[in-house]
Amino acid sequence: MMCDCAHCVYAGLLSGHGTMSLERLHSMLKLLSGGGNASDVHFDMSAQQLRQFLQGLETAGKIEYIEGAYALCQQSAVTTTS
Repeated sequence: MMCDCAHCVYAGLLSGHGTMSLERLHSMLKLLSGGGNASDVHFDMSAQQLRQFLQGLETAGKIEYIEGAYALCQQSAVTTTS
C-alpha cells in the first residue's frame, strides 16, 4: 500500500489540471518523475497498476471516475486547499 502522500500528488495534478484520463495521468506522472533520472521521485507503475491504485482512491472517496476521466471529489478538493 502506498503512503497518503501519494494521494497528495494525484490531488495536486487533478486540482491543477481538472479531470484527467488514465493515459494522461500516467504520462504526466512519468514526465514529472524525470523518467527515473536523478529525480527524487520515481514513478514506475504500469498503466494497469495505476488504474488499480486509482480505483483504491476512488473506493476511499478521494477521487471519482466520470465519463472516462478522474477528478477530485468535492470533499477532497476542499480538504487539499485548506
